[in-house]
Amino acid sequence: MTIRILSNLPIRLFPFFLLIAFLLACGGNDVEPTARPIAPRPNPTATNAPSSIKANVPPTSQAQMIPTVSVATNVCPFTGLPLNGIQLAQRRPLLVKIGNSPPERPQSGLAQADIVIEHLTEGAITRFSAIFYCTDANDIGPIRSARLIDLELVPMFDAIFAHVGGSEPVRQLIAESEIAPDDFDDYGRTPIFREIEARKRPFNRYTSTQEMYNLAAKKGMLTNIPVPAFQFTSNVPSGGHTGNQVTVPYRPTLSDAVFTYDGQSKLYRRSIGTTPHVDADTNQQLTTANVIVLYAPHETTTIVEDSLGSRSIKITISGSGNATILRDGQAFDVTWSRNDPHALWQFTNANGQMIPLKPGNTWIEVVPPEMKIKVQ
Repeated sequence: MTIRILSNLPIRLFPFFLLIAFLLACGGNDVEPTARPIAPRPNPTATNAPSSIKANVPPTSQAQMIPTVSVATNVCPFTGLPLNGIQLAQRRPLLVKIGNSPPERPQSGLAQADIVIEHLTEGAITRFSAIFYCTDANDIGPIRSARLIDLELVPMFDAIFAHVGGSEPVRQLIAESEIAPDDFDDYGRTPIFREIEARKRPFNRYTSTQEMYNLAAKKGMLTNIPVPAFQFTSNVPSGGHTGNQVTVPYRPTLSDAVFTYDGQSKLYRRSIGTTPHVDADTNQQLTTANVIVLYAPHETTTIVEDSLGSRSIKITISGSGNATILRDGQAFDVTWSRNDPHALWQFTNANGQMIPLKPGNTWIEVVPPEMKIKVQ
């Protein structure tokens, strides 16, 4: 197994990364991840995934057909908002890997993303998978390396994937998987990445939605097929309880995510601990219409991510589990389900009724089932 040496890591950051390595929990038996085999992209008229994929993930039943939105619609499938002139037929969803360690803040582009998915990497560090489809961003970054969860997230959104390398085992899994044709990897010298002088390596790689779409058009990657869609309504569902604030304790003072409802804007404001989390370009605090805390199994794997020996985490986001949706100052305890690799999560209450999201952007916090989440 090849271990990539962090030759560009500043000396002043070594204590920080040594602390992270020390904090890494490696309980239980390590697992050996496998990639889903390369498969054709789903037919736009089909309701189920290709058979080569269904061998690894249970098929979707007729009663649970994947909601999709045609590219001809005037509503964004990921936000439920009007497109205001955006032509989805000229696009594909973009998934960009963005770092969230202290030297990487404040980031650019998170304010413009339709969806941001936050998850643990090694130790107590989190990383973002930001989805862009119905909005544009002139600067997105700092762009960092891929993780195992992206092998599920990229086909889920039918996305083009932008990242800066990864451990050799993860890159090999990507190359052997169905997302290989959609991989924009800076280690492969993909010409969409640029360095900015304000940041030092390895925190200085940036791109934009336009740069990604230009390259995708040249490569014939804008496939013009329907994408999966979340369900939205402006009406507040019944059955909720107070949800004015949620605290996700990834790691105190390092990466705790706190969302606080603002009654005036009717949005949740994001902080890291007690510090407002701002966008680098606007210097404004990040906000979101929806917060989803999604509980999913986390397993330490045999994959070594860096020269400190940090192990990669396999996060299972297919099947079903518990989740909490926060919108409009209300919290809803739901069950998530996802039994097709090209479907989004569906959220239902105890009566089996779908709980729709509020029109607007969404932050999804993926956490281990044992993590204690504070909702108040």
